[in-house]
Amino acid sequence: MWICSTEGFYSIVAHPTEEDVLVVRARCLGDLVAFRRVAQRSTLHPNLADELGVKALAEAKIHPTPLRDYAFRLFASRVAVGIVMGELAMDNRATNFKSAIAASPTQADKLLAYSRFHHEMEAWQCRQSEAPRDWPVTPVFKPGLAAKPGNKRKKPLATK
Repeated sequence: MWICSTEGFYSIVAHPTEEDVLVVRARCLGDLVAFRRVAQRSTLHPNLADELGVKALAEAKIHPTPLRDYAFRLFASRVAVGIVMGELAMDNRATNFKSAIAASPTQADKLLAYSRFHHEMEAWQCRQSEAPRDWPVTPVFKPGLAAKPGNKRKKPLATK
């Protein structure tokens, strides 16, 4: 799975031979350092963090893999990675992800890549059969932007 966060971009996959281990991959060293830092600031009681592998993740060796698709990797228990992902969610204060990335000194250089990804997924969404074809182009959920009278649905969405 891919995780795009204000701490970094991660590709998290199963370890090929160890069932309880995940491989957290990153394209730059700083992102994995930040992932470990999230583990270090975990709100778990220290004994519990140790028992669940969060302390081990916080100290995990980062392996350079320059000849692979992701240049850096670390290995951690599924439970510990899940806890860190929960910490990322709990720490999230962004109301607009791309704006938060643009404002981040360590992540701003990823803005173009994230914007392209966003627009590709938006185009994919529009190609899906269940996507309403007559939705307004301007999203109505943005503050200060309301749907124009001419942009309303002409017919109700079909129910399955």
